[in-house]
Amino acid sequence: MEIITNNVPRDIIWGYEVSEKDRKEFDYIDWDAVDEGREAIQFARYKGEFYDLNDMEGGWGTQFPEVFKGWDNYRSDSFFSGILVKYVDDEQVIMGRYYS
Repeated sequence: MEIITNNVPRDIIWGYEVSEKDRKEFDYIDWDAVDEGREAIQFARYKGEFYDLNDMEGGWGTQFPEVFKGWDNYRSDSFFSGILVKYVDDEQVIMGRYYS
């Protein structure tokens, strides 16, 4: 497994900060609930893409693959590749790609 990252922290973008244009990509989100403060959703930009950090695998109480040790979440793009996320703090994440 190859993991590629530049280890640059990226700011977390909260749901209420997301532009109307970007919101159209995420039609499964109840944006009214986000705007009213009933739902907190986090996003980040990586390699020109906008990612919903809540739409990833990992976190507390899940079976996290050993190969992703040191990372907090992942999302598969295919059987052989995907995105990795590591939280720096409540404000930033580091993102990377994995390939096998």
